Amino acid sequence: MDEGEFGIRPGETAIGLPSAFDAGLYFIGRIRTPWRLPLPPAFFTELRRRGYAEGKNLVVDRAAIETGYKNVPSPINELIQRAPEVIVVDASHWARGINAVKGTIPIVALVSNPLGEDLTSSLAAPGSSITGIATDTGPALLGKQFDLLLEAAPHSRHVACFGAIWPSAGMRRLWSDARQRGVSVQEFVVHSQFRHASRALRYADAFSALLRDGADAVLVLNDPEHLSDPDAIAELGLRHRVPLISPFRTLTEAGGLMSYGPDWDELERRRAVYVARILDGATPQELPFEQPSRFEFVVNLKTARALGIEIPPTLVARADEVIE
Repeated sequence: MDEGEFGIRPGETAIGLPSAFDAGLYFIGRIRTPWRLPLPPAFFTELRRRGYAEGKNLVVDRAAIETGYKNVPSPINELIQRAPEVIVVDASHWARGINAVKGTIPIVALVSNPLGEDLTSSLAAPGSSITGIATDTGPALLGKQFDLLLEAAPHSRHVACFGAIWPSAGMRRLWSDARQRGVSVQEFVVHSQFRHASRALRYADAFSALLRDGADAVLVLNDPEHLSDPDAIAELGLRHRVPLISPFRTLTEAGGLMSYGPDWDELERRRAVYVARILDGATPQELPFEQPSRFEFVVNLKTARALGIEIPPTLVARADEVIE
């Protein structure tokens, strides 16, 4: 089921979804920024498998809220007042804001680095009402992506790394490892450094900056914020003839050179499991932040040909999927 902008869906009311309080019905909130994609089918499929189906015994109140508010905006406050049993978020600032206003509502987040984004002091033992999925598995994932990029484009000597809102905690080790290989690395925190209202223009500015600085390859970091802009990122990489690796299969399908990263549908299934467990009576404190355990490697040979890159057959053979 598609997620619209903030507003009232058919069958809901502006005064608080009273049907959600009927016996046998469950009420969850969903907050996203307007450019984020809807929750994928895998999330709702897993919820149904665990006995919670929208339109039967589950009501989902959806809100799409712009970032940049200093305080929690009124639509979120209204959602909090309706006392959902769980709120699902994709941005750490909304999780912190909700927790500050009403610290007893369970929150299940899908974010890059809960430790660095001040959501918890321990992945294993969340100390508040916030739990969920941490997509950044640390320096090892960055190192693997960097290795694959240099294997495909061995002449690269200056790699630009695209963060989203927060600097990556794994960059220090990557800088050190890259320097030992004669490669420089530079991080661009796209949505913090470039302030256009248009997200596509922020990426365009980032590409302009990296080209000015002499970058000849791009590594998109493991932040879910990038999932909303695969077409814009891939098109810029092709236009400027820059090889690009990311953690996102969708970006490779859109025209990026390669991706190595988590199975995002699996992460959404895991998030749905946490929502269901909370609806069953568990508390967030009982549910440690999970990290990806399954990774996939996808190569786009069509993009390689467009860039004039001949990817070694041994690298192609290791791919889980090859786009011809």
